[in-house]
Amino acid sequence: MTTPRSRAHLTTRERLIAVLDVLEFRRQQRRGHITMLLSNGRRPRILTDIVADAAQRWGVSPKSVWRWLGLYDRGAFDALARRTRSDSYFARRPDAAELAARLLEKKRSAQEIHETLRLAVPAPAPCYPTVASYCRRLRAERRAARRCGKQHGAVA
Repeated sequence: MTTPRSRAHLTTRERLIAVLDVLEFRRQQRRGHITMLLSNGRRPRILTDIVADAAQRWGVSPKSVWRWLGLYDRGAFDALARRTRSDSYFARRPDAAELAARLLEKKRSAQEIHETLRLAVPAPAPCYPTVASYCRRLRAERRAARRCGKQHGAVA
């Protein structure tokens, strides 16, 4: 069993999978016919039962699952992605973020993106580790979205 601390940073895809059982329970509850079973073999009676079961299976707190469910309700799959700090360079500079994303789509390296940003964006330009981290995050988010789209269809 994993500890809550070790599983605190689940991927967007893993968060979606954790929430899918809760969504299915709500659907079955609306229809008035619950066929799901918890991991202990019992039928869930209330939403809290299924949330607690999902939390236990994923090694997170029920509060996390509730939060993910709320995020999903407000914005589907995209809302489950980890958020960037509001004071980060790219959050404050949407022009630089857009340029970096376009260059990344053109298969440019983080080094090339950093050099381009240094020349194209007014000072202060981001340092290389900031650009490299941003590129890694964008690549991971795109991979997760593609994988999830292939396995679960369009979830919206």
